[in-house]
Amino acid sequence: MLTELVIIACTIMLLVYGIKWVALSRGLPPGPSRFPVVGSLPSMIYYSSRPKFLTLAKIAKIYGDIYTLYLPNKPIVVINSKELARTAMITQKDAFSGRPYFFTQHRFSRGGKGLGFSDFSPTLVLNRKIVHSGLRLYQPRLEGRIMVEAEELTKRLKNHNNQPFDPKLDIFLAVVNVLYSILYGNKHLEVDDKEFLEHIEYSDGVAHLLGPLNLLNIFPWLVHFPIAETKLMVDLINKRARVRDARYYEIKEAFQANHIHHHLLDALLQAKVDEEKEDTSSCGVMTDDYIMASSDALFRAGSETTTTALHWLVAVMMIYPEIQERIHKELKEQFGDGIVSLEKKCNCHYLEATLTEVLRCITVAPIFPHRTTCDTTLAGYHIPKETNVLLNIWAINHDEREWENPEEFNPDRFLDSEGHFTGTSKMSYVPFGLGRRICPGESLAKTELFLLAATMLRKFKFECPPGSSLPNLRDGLYGLTYTPKLFTVIAKQR
Repeated sequence: MLTELVIIACTIMLLVYGIKWVALSRGLPPGPSRFPVVGSLPSMIYYSSRPKFLTLAKIAKIYGDIYTLYLPNKPIVVINSKELARTAMITQKDAFSGRPYFFTQHRFSRGGKGLGFSDFSPTLVLNRKIVHSGLRLYQPRLEGRIMVEAEELTKRLKNHNNQPFDPKLDIFLAVVNVLYSILYGNKHLEVDDKEFLEHIEYSDGVAHLLGPLNLLNIFPWLVHFPIAETKLMVDLINKRARVRDARYYEIKEAFQANHIHHHLLDALLQAKVDEEKEDTSSCGVMTDDYIMASSDALFRAGSETTTTALHWLVAVMMIYPEIQERIHKELKEQFGDGIVSLEKKCNCHYLEATLTEVLRCITVAPIFPHRTTCDTTLAGYHIPKETNVLLNIWAINHDEREWENPEEFNPDRFLDSEGHFTGTSKMSYVPFGLGRRICPGESLAKTELFLLAATMLRKFKFECPPGSSLPNLRDGLYGLTYTPKLFTVIAKQR
């Protein structure tokens, strides 16, 4: 009798599972084969490429501009074209403005708070408003802060005395110091400071853990086992508490409303005060955790993406010396031996085109995760509420229908017949995302990229050390961003 009951129970469970399994895909875009329990993982292994985002692009060539993956049985809709991205993120911005729950991102965003990984809500709208207000309050000091670090960067590059070195540390230190001065005040870190070395460890570790395809995001229950990812996550959260959280509470303690703002956290706290005066219903909404999570997101996104873009820029200069010489000539014409400034940024057409091509061709942030906030449709398919959506930025930036020879690095594609920078508004190009979740630090990132790049390339020529191999733009490391593998360079002073 017991055996028969077990068989009946198992049969019922299998039937329920089968019905749910079939119903799960009803109306969704087609995609690679999926299997019980493991979903599309066998298909992804079959199509596997390195870095992982190239796997998604390879699948797009087979299944088109929109398809569905199951990891392991949860549907993920992948968008691979400019038209569908704009329809989803702009035309239907409210429907596609959510953020999916990923285990590691939830942990690092203090329970889904802040700008980067929180789901769409009135609190997020208020949070973004306060951050934009804070950035505007700080804007008059921005160029000066960046140029201080740009000059410090040139000193460090000069100190290498034409010997090979890894450029990442020097670039990362400049970017971190800019963000430190913006967020916290005037403290200046050196390359061998313990606090700076902790920032390197934190940044590298977070970039590894926050990738959507990280092991803990696919199998969150593994956090209960003493695996490397779990140990790393605990260590990183403790590091953050020792450094950034402690500094925030020091600043909050000293904050005085309506006084001169020396850094962005002051400006954020002031913007919070102003917003609560204007709208009393917002009182108590923006807690310490929300402000710290927002500053975490700005620091993480600003340091990781800007450092990575400049790191790749150095690699590009080594690979394409003719591009480097053309940029140097333009900078000499505009600035001579004087200080680089934003005033003449609009005249540096070729440098602007080159920086834009770095963000397109290499694609520093290849994947943007979203989630639907309601039932909706896209390209004729039914997308249910709370469906995870991946915006495949790499596929959009390399769409063969939009770009001639998309894998070729060619800044001229962003110049008109007179050599003027054309901009990118109508192009298949979305490095900072779209719609409600567009990167709030886009203006800061572009300003920092230009000033640091122009300062370096006006004063130095970057060359590959004798006997070394050139960097490979298609052989990087993918975590939260796509970063270069280790390479060395010689910086010759002009």
